[in-house]
Amino acid sequence: MLEHYMVRLIFKHNILYCLWYTDSNGVDLFVTECEKIVVFNSKTMLDEFVNKNCLSMSSVQYDYQLKIINDVIDKKIVGYDILSDFWNIFQDISKSTGSIFLGNNNKFNELYNKIFHASLNELNDTSDLESEELELLKIIFEDGKQIIRKYIFSF
Repeated sequence: MLEHYMVRLIFKHNILYCLWYTDSNGVDLFVTECEKIVVFNSKTMLDEFVNKNCLSMSSVQYDYQLKIINDVIDKKIVGYDILSDFWNIFQDISKSTGSIFLGNNNKFNELYNKIFHASLNELNDTSDLESEELELLKIIFEDGKQIIRKYIFSF
C-alpha cells in the first residue's frame, strides 16, 4: 500500500491541505481528481478523505510557505534547499496534472543540478547565483506560480 504525506500550502492566513505520494514506479505525485490537485480546507476534511479511501497515511507532514514563490520572483534571497523544494513541488504538480512546467525543459538542467546538489550539501548561501541564473529562476518560479494558480488555487 502506498504511503501518503500531508502537504500544507500556506499563504497569508490560509492553509490548504493536499496529499503527496510516490507511486509504484517511483514517481512523486499529488492526489488528483479530474486533472486537478485534490485540496482540502481543513485537516479534518483531509482525514475524512483518507479514511473514506482507505489510504495509508504517514505521520510526516510538509509545510510550504507560498510567499516564498513571490520572494524568488522578486529576486529576494532564499536558500538552495527552499529553491530545490519548490522546483520539485512544481514538477510534481506538473506530473500529477499532465501539465507542462518550464523547469522540466532540458535547458534548465544545469541550473536545477546546481541547486539540487547545493541543497544536498546543505549550502544555503545563494549569493553565488549569477544574474542570468536569477533571471531563469524568476521565469521558472513565475511558471510554477501559474501552475499552482491553475491546478490548486490563486494567490
